Amino acid sequence: MVYFELLRRGYEITIGCVGDYEIDFVYKKMGERIYVQVTRELSHEDTIEMEFRPLLRVKDNYPICDINR
Repeated sequence: MVYFELLRRGYEITIGCVGDYEIDFVYKKMGERIYVQVTRELSHEDTIEMEFRPLLRVKDNYPICDINR
C-alpha cells in the first residue's frame, strides 16, 4: 500500500541499503529524499531495534519517516 501511494504521488521509489541493513523505501521527487520503514507493529524491543537501526545509520541529513501499520 505504501509503495503504490508513493508511486501515485509521483515519487521515484527504490529500496535503500546502509551497510548490511535494508531501508524499505527511499522515495525521491524534485530534490526531496525520504526514507520509510514499514512494520506491522513495534511492540517488541527487538522489532524496534531492527526497524530503526538502518535509519539511524543514514548520514545524509534527509528526513527519516517511520510508518507503523
